[in-house]
Amino acid sequence: DRKYKLIWNIAHKLEFPFAADLWAASSWQTSYQQGIRAKYGKKTIGQYLSRPEFELYDIVKDPDETNNLALTAGFLEVLEDYKTKLRKLQTELSDPWIRKWDHE
Repeated sequence: DRKYKLIWNIAHKLEFPFAADLWAASSWQTSYQQGIRAKYGKKTIGQYLSRPEFELYDIVKDPDETNNLALTAGFLEVLEDYKTKLRKLQTELSDPWIRKWDHE
């Protein structure tokens, strides 16, 4: 909706794939060589390489999606509500990835 955005990284245990041309870019390589805490834009190298299972953003207050609320105690109810909405939508759309919920 227009308040929150939920991202479910179904392969969160794997390194996040991204474009080969980004990997080869000198700006990426310079930051990457500084370590996982080095900044690259508004996130760190580590945040690009490794994504948590769920990301929840307040897209009104945080349009750049820099503050993941999924692990914030005050947003656990919002997170659960959005997970429920996601599963409902997956059911309606016959999304084959719905099976993944039972394997975590």
